Amino acid sequence: MMRLSAFLLLMAAAGLAMGHAILVEADPGEDAVIEQPPDVVRLRFDAPVGKRYLALAVIDASHQRVDQRDAERDMLDPSIIQVHLRQPLAPGAY
Repeated sequence: MMRLSAFLLLMAAAGLAMGHAILVEADPGEDAVIEQPPDVVRLRFDAPVGKRYLALAVIDASHQRVDQRDAERDMLDPSIIQVHLRQPLAPGAY
């Protein structure tokens, strides 16, 4: 069983000069306990995320990155960013 909790999400900033985008939804959600690892982690913010500052990392309990380092914005909704996960993922906290 895997426990996905508050992934280390660094520097996902809005393209606005006023401030930073605020995370409003994560899939899988914070503290989710799931049977099978997801292929993708998706985050939705309250404002578009600027390409220039786009960064998303999924970290395991031993502080190793388990994502494919391919963070990207959703083509239809720039307030959503996603990253693919390396497979297979071992059970544990991420």
